[in-house]
Amino acid sequence: MSTADVSPGRDWPVIGALAVLTAVLTVVAGPLGTLAGVVTAVTWYTLGTVYAIATGHVVLATAFSSGITTESFLVVELAFVVFLCSSLVRATSPLRDTAATVVSASLLVGVAWLISQTQPLWIAAGVLLAVFALTAYTLHRYELVRLDLVPLDQPTDSTKTDP
Repeated sequence: MSTADVSPGRDWPVIGALAVLTAVLTVVAGPLGTLAGVVTAVTWYTLGTVYAIATGHVVLATAFSSGITTESFLVVELAFVVFLCSSLVRATSPLRDTAATVVSASLLVGVAWLISQTQPLWIAAGVLLAVFALTAYTLHRYELVRLDLVPLDQPTDSTKTDP
């Protein structure tokens, strides 16, 4: 997102979502959940949303080293999706960006669930990683086009000569 797409002074939805995220993590994971929420908030403030989500998940993984129930997983991930969507309120087109985020997250969860029900875990993990990589690459290309970083000129072949 470029600085032109950001409206200053609209961080209150993100701060509220971080408070809700920290509360949810505390209820689900106890003191390590509180730590994960605080680390997520500090990382968001210093590095941004993407790094905050990654860091929060890494810290939270220590709380569930022996496994996590499906209900707890869904509640935690829903709180992270709410946090992600709240950070999109700062964009100039928050409705479109939020819809894209929710659809992408739903598709990834749907693929993970569907594959895990029909295939062994290692195949499901591989398919999910492949879908995630394809999605990340597609979003990267979309960002290049959206920010006008794709050159419009067609490359010329230096071996050809004009008649």
